Amino acid sequence: MQEMREILDCPVNEDGNLPPDTQGMQLFLSKEFCSRGVLSQFLDQKLDWRWCMEGEVPCSVCQCGHAEVRPAGLEFQLSQEAVDVTTGPEEVFRQDHMKDEALSRYEQDLKLMLGLCLYCCTMQRPFVHNVNTCAMGFKWIRAKDDARTKGRHGWIAPGSATGQIPSTRMTSANSLTWSCLCVIFARPGAAGWLKRHFQRGFKDVPQYMAWLGEVASLEGNKCIQANCVAALVLAEFG
Repeated sequence: MQEMREILDCPVNEDGNLPPDTQGMQLFLSKEFCSRGVLSQFLDQKLDWRWCMEGEVPCSVCQCGHAEVRPAGLEFQLSQEAVDVTTGPEEVFRQDHMKDEALSRYEQDLKLMLGLCLYCCTMQRPFVHNVNTCAMGFKWIRAKDDARTKGRHGWIAPGSATGQIPSTRMTSANSLTWSCLCVIFARPGAAGWLKRHFQRGFKDVPQYMAWLGEVASLEGNKCIQANCVAALVLAEFG
């Protein structure tokens, strides 16, 4: 953190430009450009600049990779207004605070909904029971087991914290998290909801399951897509 403060507080050069390290940090914090592309711009030779591509685990900015390679010489730059906003340690602390708030809000929502089956609630059935004991959820449990079987071949993306669907620091809430994931794909309007929030569509349950295991970001907290879906569902029910 001290090193980051020194970088962000670094004064401008004699030519009026910020040092390269500071420019790179500001570009990265702005979340306006591909994170992989920003790092490449400041670490690689200009001819080797790249960004997230299809078939790769995308960064939290891109969400999905580009179909075309990064055009030669395409340089990411911030406007002066954006530079002013992202300069200084206050921005770093603000983002840290937002990360903590998002995580706490997610965990609080999980606590409030523990013991309830959101799947049955959505289907207007009695819902005061755990999703693991719900006959309506057996199809989804089988789908989850199939996804786990394929996990060693890539269901949970490299870099995620665990081989099961994590719920941040609340391991007891895994079943509720799973209930959220079932709700979204089963309820009317699911395709539109996923398209609106994640800009993705899925042809079947296996494809949806595979996507749930991809690395993602919940307001800066590293997670998998399953957590992002669950957080939105819980917020709606709350």
